[in-house]
Amino acid sequence: MQSPLFKNQKVRQAFLQAFSRKSVLSHLPKNASAAESIVLPSAEIDGKSYRAMAGGPFYLKQSPGAAQILAQGLQKLNLKLKDLSAVTVLCTDDASVKLMMNEMIATWNGQFQNYFNMEPLSSEKLAGRIKSGNFSAALCPLTPSGGPFSAFAQFCSGAAGNPAKLADPAYDALVASAQQKSGAAAAAVYAEAEKYLGQRAVFYPLFYEKHYFACAKGVTGVVFHPYLGGVDFIRAGKE
Repeated sequence: MQSPLFKNQKVRQAFLQAFSRKSVLSHLPKNASAAESIVLPSAEIDGKSYRAMAGGPFYLKQSPGAAQILAQGLQKLNLKLKDLSAVTVLCTDDASVKLMMNEMIATWNGQFQNYFNMEPLSSEKLAGRIKSGNFSAALCPLTPSGGPFSAFAQFCSGAAGNPAKLADPAYDALVASAQQKSGAAAAAVYAEAEKYLGQRAVFYPLFYEKHYFACAKGVTGVVFHPYLGGVDFIRAGKE
């Protein structure tokens, strides 16, 4: 979120706590599953489940007081609800994603007494807008490139793939510390980083995309790497 309005934490929290998560997730795209974290449920540290060690989930829950939370944020900006300028949210031009956005927008329009809309874009154009920072808010994909925990590093100051353009030394220190630890100690620090992103409404998980790979019967030893890591044929063979 790049507009001055969404630099206010209370404003961000209000938008995320206004809508019904259950209603939004009723429109999940095909080949997708509901997400509760910035990392996959299967993520492990030293062979142990990260989720079991870290606890959670840590995303913001729906609140009946979302309008009041928004008013608090606007007060800090010397604005009132009636002064709230229209907000356009970017999203992918996918039928299911647009239905998800409609659920959110209908709630915002009703609770915040203003008019909000969406701007569906192709995946390429959406990525370009996110990279440029030319947007107020967006429902967009986050794709880790170095394993499940590399998603945390994408929100570090100056990171090339930082969708929120977050720049906070305190968050950077959390990620750096987690990267130097192992086992339960690493999980505990990653959990603090996850809480930071969730409770400050920097990141809100909605769904994971599923990818399928296929190979011929009898083929063995092929390794399919997640997170767009490619396919490894080094030990490939045929029975």
